[in-house]
Amino acid sequence: MEYVGFGKRLAAYLIDAIILAIPMFILQTLIMGDAMSGMQAGDPAAMQEFTSAYFKVAALNILIGIVYVVGMWTYADGATLGKKALRIKVVKSDGSPITLGSAFLRYIGYFISSLVCLLGYLWIIWDQERRGWHDMIANTRVVPAE
Repeated sequence: MEYVGFGKRLAAYLIDAIILAIPMFILQTLIMGDAMSGMQAGDPAAMQEFTSAYFKVAALNILIGIVYVVGMWTYADGATLGKKALRIKVVKSDGSPITLGSAFLRYIGYFISSLVCLLGYLWIIWDQERRGWHDMIANTRVVPAE
């Protein structure tokens, strides 16, 4: 099985980040704009409204990320739009399609890969099968798409 290296995977991630930034920015503008328009220095009610809006935006951004990434991996042949653009995909270690459970576990693994100075992502450079920690956790590989 041929494995995809760090550079191509990073490029796919950056494409997806741009795609996700658009709806996230729109939501942030709509939700945070209202909260910020009524803010005055030292007003506890306004600060509480701003804090509440901030956490709503954060929760929605996480939800959008989960739905997009996990959904695309599971229901779009293992590839987000960024991966599709670069003709790569995520599969299980035996080459079979990724399942919903594996996709969700891999997404959780993204956070673990980020914990120690992004070492879990950099691991892709040194691993013989080009796996990051998130791939090891979910038993997945990134391979060229046919």
